[in-house]
Amino acid sequence: SSMAHIFISYSKKNRAYARQLADKLLELGFDVWIDDRIDYGDDWWQTIFHAIRSARAFVVIMTDEASASKWVQREVTLADQHTSPAFPVWLSGDFHDSANWSIYVRTQYADVREGQLPDEEFYSRLATSVPRKIVPGQEVTPSKPVSAPAAKPAAARRRKTAPLPAPFSWINIPTGTVTVEAGGYVPEGGQTFAVPAFAIATYPVTNAQFARFIEANGYADPQWWTEAGWQTRTNFNWTHPRYWNDRKFNGANYPVVGVSWHETLAFCRWLGAVTGEPITLPTEQQWQRAAQGDDNRDYPWGNEWDDSRCNNSVSKDWQRNSTSLVTQFEGQGDSPFGVVDMAGNVWEWCLTAYQTGSTAPDGSQDRVLHGGSWLNSAPTNFNVAGRDWVVPDYWNLYFGFRCARSE
Repeated sequence: SSMAHIFISYSKKNRAYARQLADKLLELGFDVWIDDRIDYGDDWWQTIFHAIRSARAFVVIMTDEASASKWVQREVTLADQHTSPAFPVWLSGDFHDSANWSIYVRTQYADVREGQLPDEEFYSRLATSVPRKIVPGQEVTPSKPVSAPAAKPAAARRRKTAPLPAPFSWINIPTGTVTVEAGGYVPEGGQTFAVPAFAIATYPVTNAQFARFIEANGYADPQWWTEAGWQTRTNFNWTHPRYWNDRKFNGANYPVVGVSWHETLAFCRWLGAVTGEPITLPTEQQWQRAAQGDDNRDYPWGNEWDDSRCNNSVSKDWQRNSTSLVTQFEGQGDSPFGVVDMAGNVWEWCLTAYQTGSTAPDGSQDRVLHGGSWLNSAPTNFNVAGRDWVVPDYWNLYFGFRCARSE
């Protein structure tokens, strides 16, 4: 829209307050962009992206729910990148100690913890960034995504996998627990974590799938990268993974290799924006849960090592000298949930930082890898609880990844 509008970002749990604030702003002559629907739908993120980029001001309703909402945090990050002046409204929860709100520590905010609307001074400050009209403002939110296809039933919308070549599908992993081995952020004796329900990609990301990110100019667009990742990409002038032109590793349905943590996260963010879904790398706990199921098994298929169930170099009979098709061991080495290739083929990057356990995408901390690769020759490398970790700008011919989606 060419109108000068205020974008309102809020968790859906605070919808009633957001609506009240929007109505007040409209009454005062401001144009407002507020998303009133429950479901983002396939193409909605693109619409939100443009709405934030063209906003004259960004109002965010700060609550613990908003801090925990992937969508709100994406909106906050995007607004910050596009330097829309921010007008935070503190409705409830922990503002001063929340890492997600630290972006606003030096920003003047409206304290509305009594549930009241902001005071006059707030609207006067807004008026310095956004023109007000003498007549009431307008809602400039499109009623449906720009150029979106006709709305499909919600279930069909949610099942949209991705604009990626096959094989790509999601497997829903139910709520459960995992015990992570000691080391880094995990104390001696290991630690058990609750893992909320999520979805994980059935297979590692293939070369043909990663090619879509390259074709979409992913390596030239800083919005998908962390600051440190963009810096690294620029320093090394990366335009594709390191073995992209190597015939031994670049088969269409073979896992992409030679990717740093930065590149894998950028791919996930891009895919999430294109599909309108909260897609990222799996956390270490999610990865282990998807590989292990409920019985604490050692390998995705059970407790006994078996050379024939994955791509590995443990014995002479099975020794490989390269990656394999991501479908090659389907039905033989699957996890209890049916996730494929979680042992062998490629080590898989996780979102989690090894030393701190942080999943924040700051791009400077060592990140965890799981699963073992075609090159490894000790069965312990393939144990689902086994962990490795490395700096996020490192890559190798046996590192790959798969995506996860929060529910």
